[in-house]
Amino acid sequence: QAHAAAELCFTVPPGAFRPPPQVDSAVVALTPHAARPDPGLLEFAGWCFAHKRKTLRNNLAGRFSKAALAALPETARRAEQLSVAELAALRARLLS
Repeated sequence: QAHAAAELCFTVPPGAFRPPPQVDSAVVALTPHAARPDPGLLEFAGWCFAHKRKTLRNNLAGRFSKAALAALPETARRAEQLSVAELAALRARLLS
């Protein structure tokens, strides 16, 4: 989402492949954004997704103080539960 907008074009049934998979597939068009994403945001997102099943508070504990993380309620959630805009806002608040 930081690099491009995704648009679902159409689905492809399992019978279109040999051997057929046990799932449906999809064709997705990616349209790159005109502006490049902030490299700092991409690094921050990497920290947030370091351990997928952990909360943001646990993933970021080695990089920010426990007090700063505890003060932000969204750090009790997992990274995949936040949008790109929410991750950017969280990063801005932690760095301020």
